[in-house]
Amino acid sequence: TPFIIAFTVLGFFSVLASSDMKVSLKFLLKHCGNLVFFFVFADIFKTRKIVYNIIFCLLLASFFESLYGLFEFAINLQTALPLFYRSKGTFYHPNIFGRYLSVIFIFLIALILDTKNKRRFFIYLAAGIGVLSAIFISFSRSALLGILIGCIFLVPMYFNFRGRWIINKSMIALFFIANIVFIIVLLQASSVFYKNILPSYEKDVGVLFEKASIEKTFLKNISRQLARENIWSGSMKMVLDHPILGYGVGMIAPASVNYLELDYLDLEGSIERIEKEGVVSPDQIANAHNLFLHVMVEMGAGGVILILWLYYIVFTNVKKNLGLVKDSTQRIFLLGGTTCVINDLFMGFFE
Repeated sequence: TPFIIAFTVLGFFSVLASSDMKVSLKFLLKHCGNLVFFFVFADIFKTRKIVYNIIFCLLLASFFESLYGLFEFAINLQTALPLFYRSKGTFYHPNIFGRYLSVIFIFLIALILDTKNKRRFFIYLAAGIGVLSAIFISFSRSALLGILIGCIFLVPMYFNFRGRWIINKSMIALFFIANIVFIIVLLQASSVFYKNILPSYEKDVGVLFEKASIEKTFLKNISRQLARENIWSGSMKMVLDHPILGYGVGMIAPASVNYLELDYLDLEGSIERIEKEGVVSPDQIANAHNLFLHVMVEMGAGGVILILWLYYIVFTNVKKNLGLVKDSTQRIFLLGGTTCVINDLFMGFFE
C-alpha cells in the first residue's frame, strides 16, 4: 500500500509537470492499471491447480507466439534486406518480442531442471527449442543477456551451491557498478563518435535517392545505426535538465525532439523509410533503452527509487518464502518466477 500511494503521488506531480497533461495522465492511468493487475495476479495463486493452469496457458500461448514469429521471419526474409529482418511476432518491436520470450524461456529452464517425468521433460524441451529459436530471430541481444544472467542465478540456487548467496550479492553489486560505468563510457564514446563519424554520414545520406545507393550506404552504416550512444546521451541530457519530476509520465518521445541528433535511427523504421522515401529522417526516442534512464526522464530521480523499492518488495518476499517452502514443485515455481524477474531486470539495462 505505501508503494502504490507513493507511485500515484509521484506520478500525479509528474503529470502536472508535463507539457501535455492529458496525454501524460493517460499513460499514468495505464501504468496504474498494470500495477494493480500485477498485485491482483500475484494474489490469485491460491491453489496448486490454479498455478498449474496459469503456467500451462502461459507456456502454450508463448509457444504459439514463437511459431508465429518464426513464420513471420520465414515470409519476410525474402523481401527484406538480407539478414536484417528482425521478427517481432504480435508485438510492436523485436526487442519487446525477444524480451517477453526470454522471460518465458528462463522459466522453462527451471521446469526442465526439476521435472522427473520423461514425457513432460520432452514437451518442455521442445517448447524451449521453439521459444529460443524465436528469440534468436528477434536479434535481441539483451534477451540473450537476460537468459545468461538468469541461469547464473537459477543453477546455483537450484543445486544449493554453497556460494549461491555470494554469487547473488555479487550480481547485485556488479549490476549497479556496470550501469554507472556503462553510462560514463558511453558519454565519452559519443563525443568521439559525433566528432569523427557523424559528418561523413550526414554527407552520405544527404545525396542518396537511388535504392541501390541507399542500400549500400545503409549496410555501410549498420553498426552506427545499431549503436545507442545517441539515445543514452540524449536521455542523460534530458535527465540533467529535469532531474526532480522529469518530463512527465509517457512524455519521453515528444520531449526528445529537442535532444535528437541526425544519427539516431531506429533500425526497423529505417528500413521502411529507406524503401518508401529514399532518405532517413530523425525520429523521436520512444524508448531510452535503459530502464533507469527511461524512468528518470519521465519521473525524475523519485521514479528510480520507486523501481528499486518494487524490486525490494519482490526479492524480500522471495527470500522469506524460500525458507518456508518444503515442496519441491512449489520451490521450483518460486525460483523460476524469481529468475524471470532477475532476467527482466538485467534486460532493462539495455531496454
